[in-house]
Amino acid sequence: QDEKNGLPSSIMAREKYPKPL
Repeated sequence: QDEKNGLPSSIMAREKYPKPL
């Protein structure tokens, strides 16, 4: 479901990695 927004995924990835690919 996150794929729809794509925003939450970016935020979560940012917390895990400074610059997600």
